[in-house]
Amino acid sequence: FTRNYEQAVPIFAVSLIGVLLTIAVTSPMLRAFDEFRFFRLKLYAVLLPLTCVALYAGIKTAGLLGAISAVVAIQSVDLTITVLVIGRKLGISMRDLRRLAPIARSAMASAVAAVATFTARLALSHSRPMLSLAAGAAVFGAVYLLGAFLAGAITDAEKAELLRFYRVGSRRIGLSSATEIQ
Repeated sequence: FTRNYEQAVPIFAVSLIGVLLTIAVTSPMLRAFDEFRFFRLKLYAVLLPLTCVALYAGIKTAGLLGAISAVVAIQSVDLTITVLVIGRKLGISMRDLRRLAPIARSAMASAVAAVATFTARLALSHSRPMLSLAAGAAVFGAVYLLGAFLAGAITDAEKAELLRFYRVGSRRIGLSSATEIQ
């Protein structure tokens, strides 16, 4: 994008949050239970007026950024309510959330890597875009791997596979230390 789109960056950023919300696919779960046949209709009968109010307030307060923020906020409310209803039907409790610990560890490593990448990007803000992209990718990859190892997001089997991958690659490029490791 050129400088013409610079003012639209915040709108794109908020819109990307809305795209992330589509990761949670709830429709098949709702269709699986007969009692949820009209759930979406009932939910949107309540959310539609709320959406209109939120859009009006968002546009009056912050223009286009307020509008997209209102839409993403309503999408978040929709998803939260839907997930809670499905979770209640399936008998999911707060104790079951501990099963998400491996995902939380990966998310934590990603967040730390994102902050490090953003910092590197700021430091390289006046450099060429390709250099900034390459440095950002290198920083994210290195910090994420280190963070994933430290947070315990990588299992022992994955660590063994990474070590095997390292050994094979090191032998191919002729590193002498790789041939000594058996």
